[in-house]
Amino acid sequence: MNSPTRAAPGRILQDLTAYARVVGGINEQSFKAASLVLGTITKGGIVKVRDLRTAETTKLFENVYRDVCLALSNDFGLLCEKIKVDYLEAQSAANTQPFCHLLRPGVVGGHIPKDPYLLLWEAENAGAKLGLVTSARKINDKMPEHAVQLTRDALSKHQKPLRRAKIALLGVSYSPNTKEHRGSAVDKLVELFTDKGAMVRVFDPLYTYKELKDLGYPAGRSLMKAVEGTDCMVIVVGHSRFRRLNWRKLKLLMTKSAAIVDMGHVIEPEKAAKAGFVYRGAGRRGVD
Repeated sequence: MNSPTRAAPGRILQDLTAYARVVGGINEQSFKAASLVLGTITKGGIVKVRDLRTAETTKLFENVYRDVCLALSNDFGLLCEKIKVDYLEAQSAANTQPFCHLLRPGVVGGHIPKDPYLLLWEAENAGAKLGLVTSARKINDKMPEHAVQLTRDALSKHQKPLRRAKIALLGVSYSPNTKEHRGSAVDKLVELFTDKGAMVRVFDPLYTYKELKDLGYPAGRSLMKAVEGTDCMVIVVGHSRFRRLNWRKLKLLMTKSAAIVDMGHVIEPEKAAKAGFVYRGAGRRGVD
């Protein structure tokens, strides 16, 4: 039998019991056996599909759907930065329409980026083209590069080049409030910044300094150490703890050209400006 897992790291037990389980069997007997077992776990019910292939395709469709939705939000966010509209304000207003479900823009990590490529591979073998899926993945793949560009733009307001700039990357997890680094966008960001001659430190409150070093990251021993002497903080992941930071105190630890690039939506532009930062964010109106 095949019953794809519908669960996010950090809330696996909750999701396993709450969500309906899609089940496909090799025959009716295997389906009934699987349904009896899974029925003792989930309260969401059992959704029967024809076979194993259909069950697996269902899971791919779920994740690719989210990837496409994220790409649309990222595309809209890029537009909003250009036309001086705050995406989050427009998103909130648009989502009052019952059939509109825009997401927040930002870097896309975790397992989601892998599934579109798996589906595209299967489509190619079948002689089909998934143009929308291909375009969505290209958009989302470019978001780390966009974070670098936002950083470059923020630093330029103080005539600070990206080369030899000191950057603090905050958030290693691929998703907020989850201790899971696999598929994290930080890997790509470290590579991009380093290739452009910037010096990088990494911090995540969910990981110890040793854990970050063992993962190969240029880690700071604490948030203060990671931020001290840097020119820009790039908030990669919107951990709840980041929302409670003392921004004025952090500003004092940084250089005069201190900037924030908020890809995780943890601080409002006006609040960042009051703390003395040059602000850039995914889909947000910049503040100098």
